[in-house]
Amino acid sequence: MLIPTRDRPAYVRNALESVLNQSFGDFEVVVCDNYKNASCKAEVEAFADGRIRYVTPPSPLAMHENWEFAIDQARGDFVLVLIDKTLLRLNALERLQAATQSHPAEVYSWTSDAYYLTHEQEGDVGRGYLVPVRGAGEPFYVDCKQEMAARVSFRQRLGTEGPAYAYGKICFGAYSQALIARIKQRFGRVCPLISPDYTSKTVALLSTDRLVDLNNSCTVSLNTNISNGMLFSQNTTRARRFLAEGGFSAADFADLPIPHVFCSVHNICAYDWRMIDQAIPGHDYKSESLDLAALYVQTQMDLAAIRDWASEEERQLITGHMQAFLQNAPMELRERIFAFRTQLADEANGRREEAVADREAAAKAYEDWIRNREDNVASRENAMLVREEAVSSREAALQHTATWFAPAVWLYRQLRHIRDAARGLPQSAAHDQATLAASTTPAAGTGEPEVAPGPVINGYPAFGSTLAALRYAESEFYRYPIPQPAPAGGF
Repeated sequence: MLIPTRDRPAYVRNALESVLNQSFGDFEVVVCDNYKNASCKAEVEAFADGRIRYVTPPSPLAMHENWEFAIDQARGDFVLVLIDKTLLRLNALERLQAATQSHPAEVYSWTSDAYYLTHEQEGDVGRGYLVPVRGAGEPFYVDCKQEMAARVSFRQRLGTEGPAYAYGKICFGAYSQALIARIKQRFGRVCPLISPDYTSKTVALLSTDRLVDLNNSCTVSLNTNISNGMLFSQNTTRARRFLAEGGFSAADFADLPIPHVFCSVHNICAYDWRMIDQAIPGHDYKSESLDLAALYVQTQMDLAAIRDWASEEERQLITGHMQAFLQNAPMELRERIFAFRTQLADEANGRREEAVADREAAAKAYEDWIRNREDNVASRENAMLVREEAVSSREAALQHTATWFAPAVWLYRQLRHIRDAARGLPQSAAHDQATLAASTTPAAGTGEPEVAPGPVINGYPAFGSTLAALRYAESEFYRYPIPQPAPAGGF
């Protein structure tokens, strides 16, 4: 297990906690600390666990190079990368071990549940709420060629592919050492430039015929404000800096599928498929593998989502590169771009119409609920009037009875007082009051639950630490899609 990291010691502590509490114990974890400002060595040493190895590269590396450096340290039969802002479900390795026996393969993949940090701005990376993204099922095989064809088509936006988002990625799965050796022999490295999660996916899908989907969420991803992907997609200065740190300079931007458009996640990830050309001599991945029409439209959508441009001049320059690509494209490609854009617009309109219909149905259901509630209120008011009349009748009857029996009751109490005084017993009135108080105490199970439900945020169970959330995730309360609240203090 590899945890490549840079300047995130608190997140590394969370990740290590998730690893060291696994139900399966035959593993080694390597923390590859690629720090510039904040080392995580103290956090690692605090665990004092012999299964942890702490290593640092000779000098600060680019992200993909640090992942590669970490992979070179691995000694286990299977290797997986755990991103520092990701947690391992506490039975993940047990599930992986079982799958290696029932479904032999060289690549295993799984999905990741989500943990939304609620106090990250205050430096607290423990408190948050847990959201399941997938129900548990049995492992199954996936054809790697079909998966690769689906991804290079760019018909789906990155991140919306469902479980396929993780297929082949070493950070959402595991590779056999035999596969790693074959990848290195063929491509030179497991994590080429630029994005190591996507380049590892590329070389893995090109190097084996099928992978196994564990059909389960084996990790939990922390939704944070420090995600490289999020920062890249929203800020062109951060995007340029990320690429420069990896050795991909402005001079290299001309090699992108849509030349010079460096600030599009889809365009960058499309570039990560270039290893196809190494696998197929004479192949041109841009024209023969990528669907450039779909890629162009997805890139347009990326640019529209950017919040912070380095300057207005840069925004206009990128817009000019997009226009130049379209003007120089063959008519057939331009027609496909228009067709795909129209298709997406029609689908969006269809979704809007469905959303409107759903809202109208919800509004009608709400009106019916209000009407039923008003009817129920009227019924309750009538019932209360009947009850009040009955109570008044009972009170009148009791008053009448009390008037008749009051002298006899007074005489009975006086006689008991005389008897108790003669015997030296405590006063009956006090004794009767204590007995009455005891008799009116609710029996166990008839009042509030002995254990109240824990906190909930946005309808999902909330926790004070990531480890508590992971323990809860292995309980009977954690169900997809809507988990039950955790018992207060239960985890």
